[in-house]
Amino acid sequence: MDRAFADLGRIDVVVSNAGYGLLGAPEELTDEQIDRQIATNLTGSIQLARAATPHLRRQGGGRYIQIASVGGQIAFPAMSLYHATKWGIEGFWESSAAELAPFGIGVTIVEPGMSRTDFGAGGSVLGAPLPEYADGPSGRLRRVLSGELPPLPAPGDPA
Repeated sequence: MDRAFADLGRIDVVVSNAGYGLLGAPEELTDEQIDRQIATNLTGSIQLARAATPHLRRQGGGRYIQIASVGGQIAFPAMSLYHATKWGIEGFWESSAAELAPFGIGVTIVEPGMSRTDFGAGGSVLGAPLPEYADGPSGRLRRVLSGELPPLPAPGDPA
């Protein structure tokens, strides 16, 4: 961050868009998968803010754009860890926005809903299936992602 501000002189907008989905019942997920999900979707954005804020404050303002998800407002089965990180980043920025405002630093949280992307097929990680969950939401989601069941409706077309 220091180098970016030094090279560019002034940065008005900092965008945080790192993230992916970790899908499955909590019991199906490994400690490593959980740690990576939290590090990517939550801790990474917090560390970005911690690194950029001193620069934005010194230059007299700027704006953060946090790409979050509708998953920070509502929750679906088989996505508990994903939702935990999205709800967490929403809370972080809601609180931080009030702290940053006196410095002329604004915060915009973008919460896109479902759209036709590779989030489920290639943009997500699945926990190891346990037979106990085969007939529940985790099992159904796995069958959707494998093509055994029809895809979930996704009205938005990013193209």
